[in-house]
Amino acid sequence: VDSARQLLAVLAEVSEVANGDAATCNRFVEGLTNRYSVYGNLGRIDAEGNLVCSAIGFSGTRHLADRSYFRRAKSSKSFAIGDYQVGRVTERGSVNFGYPILNHSREVSAVVFAALDLVWLTQLTGEARLPEGASLSILDSQGTILARFPDPEKWSGKPVPDAPLFQILQLREQAIKELVGVDGVKRLYAFTTLSGKPQTGQMYVVVGIPKEIAF
Repeated sequence: VDSARQLLAVLAEVSEVANGDAATCNRFVEGLTNRYSVYGNLGRIDAEGNLVCSAIGFSGTRHLADRSYFRRAKSSKSFAIGDYQVGRVTERGSVNFGYPILNHSREVSAVVFAALDLVWLTQLTGEARLPEGASLSILDSQGTILARFPDPEKWSGKPVPDAPLFQILQLREQAIKELVGVDGVKRLYAFTTLSGKPQTGQMYVVVGIPKEIAF
């Protein structure tokens, strides 16, 4: 998330992206995605929500004003985290980040975005060295699973199976809670939030460890 924020802040200042025509912007961001494989796409959206440029080629019009990362970046005028989506250009599951480009009047003239590839995110969770029987989930602000270990292919893009757990995340009741998961295993769950501003989007990291392993 921090890397995406830094990348987009730089892109918002690069003339080829911030002010360049579609062809110039396309070439620039395409070169970046070839070097940053974690991103499925990079590009610019105008203030009305129309896709102006994209590292992935597209034809016709793509209207993205309904995307959560665009709405949050535009309304907050700051870096924003989106929710799970299937890209209208990439046609793949991703979580997108947005960053506003402001004009001289401090109004949003465009939003640059980065689409984080969920395949990469799933690989990252799989590399976590967790105890046997443990689970790790990364969720968006709506409780949709962005990545999960184990069984990533079963849960990615679906609502979190442990409904009481997501309620705890929303209510901030406590950082650790004992719950019985969808698989019938009683685990001690702990979570943290990757963004402290609900208006700009949030992500959660949740780890569950079987009670008998913990003790």
